[in-house]
Order: sequence, then structure tokens, then C-alpha cells
Amino acid sequence: MQKFIFYMIFLLSVVSAQNTLTYFPSEPGMKLFFENTPLDSLNQPVDELSFVRADSFGISGSFYGRDAKVILSKTGPANSIFTLPYIDSTHYNFADDIVSQYFKFTSLIDSSVIPDTGIIHLLNSLAKWYGLYKFNSNVNTTYQIFQKDTTVTFNDQDIPIRIEVTGKRLSDELISDETGEYNCKKFTLTLKLSYLIILPPPFPSIPVQIFAIPVNQWIAPDNWIVRQYIPSVSVDLSFINLPSFFIPGLETYRINEPEGILLLNPNGGTVYLENDSVNIRWLSVNVNEVNLEWSPDSGRSWNMVAAGLNPVPGSFNWTIPGIRTDSALFRIRSAEDSTVTDESDTVFSIRRVPELLLVSPNGGEIFFQNDPVSISWSSSFSDSIDISFSSDGGSSWILVVRGYPSDSSKYLWNLPVLVAETCLFRINDYRWTDFFDESDSVFTVTTPVNILADKNLPLSYKLGNVYPNPFNPTAKFAFELPEDSRVTIRMYDILGSVVRTVVDDFFSAGSYNYRIDGRGLSSGVYFIRMKSGDFEQSVKMIISK
Repeated sequence: MQKFIFYMIFLLSVVSAQNTLTYFPSEPGMKLFFENTPLDSLNQPVDELSFVRADSFGISGSFYGRDAKVILSKTGPANSIFTLPYIDSTHYNFADDIVSQYFKFTSLIDSSVIPDTGIIHLLNSLAKWYGLYKFNSNVNTTYQIFQKDTTVTFNDQDIPIRIEVTGKRLSDELISDETGEYNCKKFTLTLKLSYLIILPPPFPSIPVQIFAIPVNQWIAPDNWIVRQYIPSVSVDLSFINLPSFFIPGLETYRINEPEGILLLNPNGGTVYLENDSVNIRWLSVNVNEVNLEWSPDSGRSWNMVAAGLNPVPGSFNWTIPGIRTDSALFRIRSAEDSTVTDESDTVFSIRRVPELLLVSPNGGEIFFQNDPVSISWSSSFSDSIDISFSSDGGSSWILVVRGYPSDSSKYLWNLPVLVAETCLFRINDYRWTDFFDESDSVFTVTTPVNILADKNLPLSYKLGNVYPNPFNPTAKFAFELPEDSRVTIRMYDILGSVVRTVVDDFFSAGSYNYRIDGRGLSSGVYFIRMKSGDFEQSVKMIISK
């Protein structure tokens, strides 16, 4: 409701059709600034809630059937009002001795103040031009602008009400503020809401006033409204079983264009490395010099980055210091007025440059395919790493694990079933992939199979027993192929889950010895199962550690 009143009072002027226009700025694009301070229930200013309004006076045009002047408005903090978009517009028509405003009530009422009463639905149909300012009216004579009797429903209760807006021209006043001295026309616009006692015909209804909100406005030539005062009003609705409340007042004064600074970057949520070059960017208005500062501890302490900088063009390259923190903030301030300032919306982080060293495999090793390989490394200033494997000397890589904790220093991985002599491992920082280390030279992955020198080819498929059995950590087995075949031999645990692929390749007819490696597996009963075409056979084995 306070918003409703604020806008209701945003209209003033009076004299004659020829002279009323002299109160509206003659130059399109003129900008005025106002400080708005809410008033508490005792009409005391609540300074900490003050905000700034900026008005921009637009060009003439046709609006809902009338020639109109337009004012674009925006509100916000003083230090950033210049960066905000204009979101409100008010249209005035100057004709004869009356200045009218196109009024859309539903855009002015805060529905949280009057919830579910039906008033908003009613006022939605009342948008039109209203003659708010009668410049030729007699001083201290009240004139009616609008009156509507209706019924609203709340909690299944029909409530008859009257909504009324009146105006009054008061004696001219000379006022002054930081922008100058003005000889003003003064008006009071009053919004009234009454409860109607309905009497039987022919007696008229009797209005019982619920509240009346006077909006006092001062209008200066070529400046329009330069001051406004709306007192706070207490509203008692207990007599109709509705909650009571008070509507805060608002005091508005003309001010000079405020100083303003808006920090664009760094604005929080980013992670930087020490010695990174960061482009600090900002916007400013009416500021002659700026100081740049940063804090490593959420603003508890501040360090100077640069002092007395020219605020234009609004950028400065800063080298990130060598410190690790997750609570860094950046701040820009006017060198002349420390209250004109802006800082990062949230904290940002600084990290030391990651140091990574791959220890093993580091080149020259020979591994069997599917062997478990212990990858080890050392690290500093790194939270997590990626580990990758290449079988072609680094031309292509496959990811082994992503985001593994750096302080673990070791990772166990089963080599793929392949044969290659140009294998490498690489570790890189998970966040900054440009920081990495890899094997100093290539290592080899080969097959652990030997072909038996037997000129007599096997007559049938066969999977031999594991020897020794139980074993730790390695054992041998043999298999025979009567013809060229694709062979798959997998290792299963007692629950039937595959724990390792031992063989998966195409072989010529013959007999083969193979080694099986139990490193990395716990003690227990396991099976190896051979499959080649329609042939399938399993052998039991035990790992004992």
C-alpha cells in the first residue's frame, strides 16, 4: 500500500494550460536524482533504508488517446543507481488548466499489504487518465479527482468500501536543497479508503474512514516535482475483523547526481592461481580517483593494490599474490569519499601453482597385459588429479581416473589387454590441466604366453588346471586349441562376478602356457573360465595370502 501512495503523489502542477508546461523540463533526456527515506510509525526517518530514485524526462508522444510527456524512473543504492535500467514510466497530459496522469492502480499497490480482499481485482479495471493537478483552483480548496463505491469479498464476507482521491492546491513555497533554490507550487493529493454503512433507501450510505494518506508535493519550474512528503499512517481494520497495520511514510528530496562505483570483476566465485594476471574492471560516475584493495579473509583485513588511479577507462591489471585462500574479496573505493565503494558479491579463491611428479611407472618397465600396476606420484598445492594412459607414445590418451585425491600418492590399475612398446602414464591437476607430469620414457605391455614346441596339434579344446594351487601371487595354466580360434578366459569370484579378463584374443591352433596374477585380489576361491566358439570349461583355484 505504501507503494501505491508513493506513486499517487508523484504528480503535480497548476496555473494555466499555457503555463503548466513551464513546470515540466523543456529538454528531453534531462535527469534528476532524489534521496528517498522511509518513515517509521512515528514518522522518524529510517536512514539505513534510504535509496535513490533517478528520473529521466522523455519525449512527447501519443498515449491512450492523448498527447503525453513521459518520465522514466528507476530506484536503487546510490553507488550503483547509474548502472540500473529504467523500469517505471509515468505519462502526463497538459491541457487547459489541468495536468492529468494516466494512472494504473494495480501497478502501484503492494498485494502483500492488502491480500485477497478483491481490491486489486477491482482497481485493475480503473486504469485511465485522471486530472490530478488543477493549477487554477483556489488555494486551500479541495477538489475531487476520483471516487468509487464498491464491494469486495474477504473470507466469504462482503465488505462495502469507498475509494476516493482528492486534491488541494496550497500556498506557493520557496524551498532550497543541495541542488538549488526553487519557487514552487505546492499540492496535496489525498488517498482515502472508507467502510460504507449501508442504510435502507432513500438514505445515503455513511462512509467510515479507514485511512487517509496525504501526499505533499512541491513542483518547480522546468524541474517538475522536487520534493515530496508522505507521512506514515496507522490503519485499524479490527472493526471489520481484518488485521491492522501501518503504512510507512516516505520523505523525498532532490539531490545532485550521486557518486557511484560498480565492481564488475573479480566479483566472486572464481578460482585463480598465484601470479595469474587478472583484469580488474569497474564502472564509475562522478568519481575523480579510485583506490583498489583486496582481502584474504572475507574483509576482516584489507591490502592496498593501487591508490589514486584514474577511474577511466575502468580497468587495471593485477598479479594475484602467492597465497592460498578461499575467502578473498576485492574492493574499489573513491579516493575522496570512502563511503562510495563496491566489493565482490561473494568470495573468490587463490591457489598456489600445483607441483606434480610422476614417480612410477617412469619408463623402461615391462608389464604383462591385465597386470595390476601401482601408479605413484608426489604432489604439492594440488587437491585432486586426473590419471591417463597412452599406448602410442602420447598421441592419444584414455582416462584412468578423474579427480582422484592428490594426497593419496598411489593408485592401483589393471593394464588393458593389449601389446604395446610405447606406453606412458600421465598425471595432471584436476582443475588446471596445463600442470602435469608423465613417464620420462615409454614402458612395455606384453602377453605372458608361450607357445609349446609340439608339432602334433591338439585334437580338442582343453583348459588345464592351475599350478600351484593354492597360489600367491602368481600361477600358471595351459590351454589347447585344435584349430585357429578366438579365446576368452576370464577370472570370476565365488559370486560369479568377473574380477579380471586374463585372455581375450585370436590364437592359431596349438598349445599355450599362460600366467595368472593374483596381486590386488583378496584370499579366497576363484574360477577361470575358458570360452572358444561352442567350447566352455571352468577350473577352480584358490588364492592364499
